Amino acid sequence: MEGRKATYMRITGRQVSRRKMIETFGAAVGAIFLAACSSPSATGPTSSPAAKSVSSTVSAASPSASQGTQPSSQASQASAASITLRLHIRTGPYGDVWTQRGKDFEQKHPNVKTAIEPFSSDVLSQKIQTMAAAGTVGDAYFVPTVWAEHYLFFSSGIARDLTDYANADKVDWSQWYKTAVDQIHLSGKLVAMLDGASPGRAGLYYNKTLFKQAGLAEPNADWDLNKLVQAAKALTHNGIYGLHTLHRDSVELLIWLRSFGGDLYSQDGKKVTLTTPESMQGITWVWNTLYQWKCSLPATSDTGSADQSYGTVFAAGKLAMFNSGTWDANTVEATKIDWGLAPLARGPVGKRGSMAEANTCQVTAASKNPDVAWQWAVWISDHASGVLHVQKGVTPGGRPDVYGDPNLDKQYPYLTVFKTVFEEAEPYVIAANFHGKEAAQAVIQGMDPVWLNGNKLDTSVINQVNQKVQQIIDEPI
Repeated sequence: MEGRKATYMRITGRQVSRRKMIETFGAAVGAIFLAACSSPSATGPTSSPAAKSVSSTVSAASPSASQGTQPSSQASQASAASITLRLHIRTGPYGDVWTQRGKDFEQKHPNVKTAIEPFSSDVLSQKIQTMAAAGTVGDAYFVPTVWAEHYLFFSSGIARDLTDYANADKVDWSQWYKTAVDQIHLSGKLVAMLDGASPGRAGLYYNKTLFKQAGLAEPNADWDLNKLVQAAKALTHNGIYGLHTLHRDSVELLIWLRSFGGDLYSQDGKKVTLTTPESMQGITWVWNTLYQWKCSLPATSDTGSADQSYGTVFAAGKLAMFNSGTWDANTVEATKIDWGLAPLARGPVGKRGSMAEANTCQVTAASKNPDVAWQWAVWISDHASGVLHVQKGVTPGGRPDVYGDPNLDKQYPYLTVFKTVFEEAEPYVIAANFHGKEAAQAVIQGMDPVWLNGNKLDTSVINQVNQKVQQIIDEPI
């Protein structure tokens, strides 16, 4: 969730074949695979055998009473031994968070050294797979849920089952948003801890000055899509665009599909639903903003140079509104624009388009220090880490005590808006076989003719895209 344009431009296919990965891990994969590869519906933790009792402990920092109860691990650690914890993370602000929290972790546990190994977001997943296959992967790593790679890595044997650790520590899952917690469970197994979470691209950023000059009321939580379009039309003139609706990626399109009661996948993740009447209404609405009402920044802005991007156009005072997530708040704040934020307008079915999504920390099956790596995963998901995420300008910790932190809200008032959206965010739905990246790439390639050519909306093209994506999610894991 580092940045939308960077995300969709970097999507690639599978970096290491699943067959090769599974062969590499051999028999160790079998037990995990059987437990994990059933229906991908996310469920909370279920009872499992208690983790073995051990004598020494690596405990998480104790939060204040307002932050809830943090687990204190029962996992073992040789207290006198020196331990190096290798952690794979994205470069940039996410890496800055892990570096700072790594220093804090070392102060808490003097015998532990955190070795932060950053990779750019376009190669991190590939690196994890390659290192895992070569037997050189570290102890824990960062992975977003948006493409279901955390499920793929778990089912392939790269990630460790953390269920017994969580049960032994009696983790209080109410500390995090349920829609975020659901994403780190698969068939009753805990596959990761939460690095951060958000309600997706369900915030409406807007230029207050442009609204004032046009004599229009600013967006608010009561807006529906009709009001959004009316305002966008009124604001589009003299090189100024009223709205930016299209980012080409499937998770961006999903926002508008859900506004009309549609979706990209069926609830079980086994059927592609781009061609349902509801989804077609959402696609048609986006197309209309581009070509019928002509109130949206052209789709070419997401394929052209940086000076054509929605962020640059907004910073130049030439874009009145765009939808996005928490990650764009600091970028907008750095501009000279007098800006505001409102929840995204509701669609005809009475709900906002949203999709709860998360960033996670997984512990590797190959870790030589799994007990300490588990404590790191807990550490990076606590209140202090969630606050640091906000301060560094990346996805906040997926916790009510972060989004609702009164001290943070004073400095970052946008959190209050996203807190409202998060509390009603729709669940995360992914392809049942976890081929999310390939499916997303197929959506981009297939839908580009619809968005870019300006011709009449061609439903036959959408049918072809639906079939292509269906072929992808019908493939075996």
